[in-house]
Amino acid sequence: MAAIVWQDVLDVATIADATNFNTLTLGQQTKVLGLVEELVNFRAFGGDGSFRYLMARSWLAAHFAFVTFNGNLLKGAVSSRSEGGASVSYTNLFTTNPKLLALTVYGREFLTLVEVSPYARAGFVLGRRG
Repeated sequence: MAAIVWQDVLDVATIADATNFNTLTLGQQTKVLGLVEELVNFRAFGGDGSFRYLMARSWLAAHFAFVTFNGNLLKGAVSSRSEGGASVSYTNLFTTNPKLLALTVYGREFLTLVEVSPYARAGFVLGRRG
């Protein structure tokens, strides 16, 4: 199975975002790529080696890179609140929840690929087995 590399993420990013994505540490890049490799089912996007599979992983990785770089700007939905110590918790943005994917152009591009794939639309986007 052909793994994606960081250059695949930079290739789908805007120039400004690509510059920002390159400031992520090697560890952050590796985590983003590893998460995407585990999440995206190759069968949902035309099989291993297909262009759609490469693009699905690249768009999703760019979404996660954007969230990593801009984590202080983007927040998921409020998941809990406290009053005594003024604490607010937000949902995890590193999910494939369509509402959270829709927060970035990259997530929306990933969702577009899901929409045009019958297998992906059937809910078999995640996981290697399917």
